[in-house]
Amino acid sequence: MLTAAVSACTPQSVIDVLSGCTGAPASTAGTPEDGRQVTVATAPAGALGTIEAATNGDVTENMDTTQTMNRYNNGTDVPCDSYPDGQCTWWACMRGRRLGMDVGRYWGNGGDWAASATGLGYEVTTNNPVSGAIVSFPPGVQGADATYGHVAVVEKVDPSAGILLISEMNVKGFIATSRTLPIESGAKYILPKKGEGKPAGATQPSAGTAKETQPVKTEATSVRGNWECGTSDADTATGTAHTVAIEYAGDGRHATPDEAKAIARRLIIERYKEWDPDSEFDALIWVWEHESGWRWNAENPTSGAYGIPQSLPGDKMAAAGDDWRDNAATQIAWGLSYIKQRYQSPTGAKAFWLKNNWY
Repeated sequence: MLTAAVSACTPQSVIDVLSGCTGAPASTAGTPEDGRQVTVATAPAGALGTIEAATNGDVTENMDTTQTMNRYNNGTDVPCDSYPDGQCTWWACMRGRRLGMDVGRYWGNGGDWAASATGLGYEVTTNNPVSGAIVSFPPGVQGADATYGHVAVVEKVDPSAGILLISEMNVKGFIATSRTLPIESGAKYILPKKGEGKPAGATQPSAGTAKETQPVKTEATSVRGNWECGTSDADTATGTAHTVAIEYAGDGRHATPDEAKAIARRLIIERYKEWDPDSEFDALIWVWEHESGWRWNAENPTSGAYGIPQSLPGDKMAAAGDDWRDNAATQIAWGLSYIKQRYQSPTGAKAFWLKNNWY
């Protein structure tokens, strides 16, 4: 054991604290600027190679926030913009989503992420991590801030040696760095759900000039549910079939963000025929990505705004159904009606949002 100085998450403002993991670079003496020191377990540095080799160059030592956004998300940090740029939570969101995990916009402080993920159905372990998992350090563990904890991403694991390689930010400033640590050190590992995520070395280097895309179905897809009306995906006025990215036949309860988008696409086509189904859907995607990340249980910790459309208060959505608390379809139906009444269209809502940072 040795006494180490790893700067982690030191609060600087109320909004930073609410966003999860704040901090300042370590001082030249290697001691956190607030004077705290913590005891950490160690593992042989470099035992698992470099972070560049572990990720096929997708993570490089000292890459900054701008490089991260360019490489991972076409120059933006949506939907991770709910976390302050350069903090550990921001990096874990950006990197985690890069690896396919549906990281939430409001998972709290770094030390809270395991509990937040558990509440959304993720499996959490303390001794069986996998590449691509997210690691949440409770306060004081492995150099984490004694109040707010820390969060990072597992890039490579050697179970036989009992060690792993992580990537993280805000340990040496607002840059990505890596560490080799023991697996069993008091940390909590959030494992990707079945069908989610990909091995952390499977990503390929990117010049950051083009957004990565996934194949999209070219035929009209079914998103029928008991919340719908109509009988066809085709716009009856034009005969044009519009498509969504996935098939979804559920009732909207606990819908994933992609399923929620499928619901919204269908409702626009069937109930708002005066809207251009493509441009208005794109505008809606943008607005609600900024508001909630399309999560039915998104809650603003400051205002209490709730749900996919961030209704304030949340129970306004009861006008669309008693199941407004956990049904994405009900929330979307209310949200579209709200947008229609106040802004005439999602494009109008987006224009207002860009001027005022809310809608």
